[in-house]
Formats: sequence, structure tokens, C-alpha cells
Amino acid sequence: MRIKMKSQRSGNNIGLAIVYPNGATETVVIAKMPPDNDWRANVEFYDDLKKIYAKRLSKIL
Repeated sequence: MRIKMKSQRSGNNIGLAIVYPNGATETVVIAKMPPDNDWRANVEFYDDLKKIYAKRLSKIL
């Protein structure tokens, strides 16, 4: 097993968590989404954050 990234969504919040091999999770980023449901720009930003964090994590490990 290895460390994985997991998306989390709750209401207008979207988050990124790390899932460790033992099953424990740790939230790394939480972004507040707009109440008008126009998620496009925010989802692109979130995807970029996810790529950057995954790249950084792979360098560390």
C-alpha cells in the first residue's frame, strides 16, 4: 500500500486529504466554493492544487 490523495466535498466546501497506508486520513486543503454554483474556475484551481501537492508529496517520499 502507499499514500493516496482523496477529494472530499461537503456543502460549498471541497477538500483534499491524504490517506495513509494504515487508513488514517488528514485534510490538507479546504476551499470554499461560490454559493452561485459556478464551480468551473474553482475546480480548475483545485485540480491545479491537487497536481502540485501530489508532485510535492512524490518528491518527499
